[in-house]
Amino acid sequence: AQVTIKLEAVEAVDDDYSTTPVNTVGGAKIIGNVLDNDRYQGGPAINHKDKGIVSKVGGNDGDRIQIDREGQVIVPQGMPAGTYTLEYKLCVENTNSCDTATVTVVVFQDKPLVIHNGISANGDGQNDYLHIEGIERYRDNNLKIFNRWGVLVYEKDGYRNDTEPFDGHSNGRATISAGSKLPQGTYYYILEYQDSVGQTQTNQGWLYLKY
Repeated sequence: AQVTIKLEAVEAVDDDYSTTPVNTVGGAKIIGNVLDNDRYQGGPAINHKDKGIVSKVGGNDGDRIQIDREGQVIVPQGMPAGTYTLEYKLCVENTNSCDTATVTVVVFQDKPLVIHNGISANGDGQNDYLHIEGIERYRDNNLKIFNRWGVLVYEKDGYRNDTEPFDGHSNGRATISAGSKLPQGTYYYILEYQDSVGQTQTNQGWLYLKY
């Protein structure tokens, strides 16, 4: 059996984040800080970040998940689904006083959305509206579209490809009146949606509108 000797100055305590699986399709995620439950001289280590040094010393993640010097656990974008166990070391700066603990992380992956950002709203039946492939899986969503000056020109809760999709017209929830045909050009979108475990994901980018 492995025996861990606790040093008086610091105590590293295991962290289990498996009850809150993380989805990294939309970007890297900071899921917690290992210092939240660690101890330094009998008190919370999180209050003495300037006294300690955190370093990752092992794991089954292919060295992709980071534990930074201040204890933040960072899961990179696109991390494959799975359960990962990491080991880290907490040391008091400029001393040999150290302790180790483990971190458990569960990653899942919803199928990513594909946003087709070219719109040719000329009525020919091809690319006549903003098509978001896979949006039907995430009915709890909000789409905002802005012009190049940052003015909101379109907003929709529960965006769907088959019900009043964006086709180059304002929908009246912005500063431009409903039904107004927007000028040809580049626009910018922000799409927020709830994934399969209720976490908010954000996609943002540009789209080009022509007629």
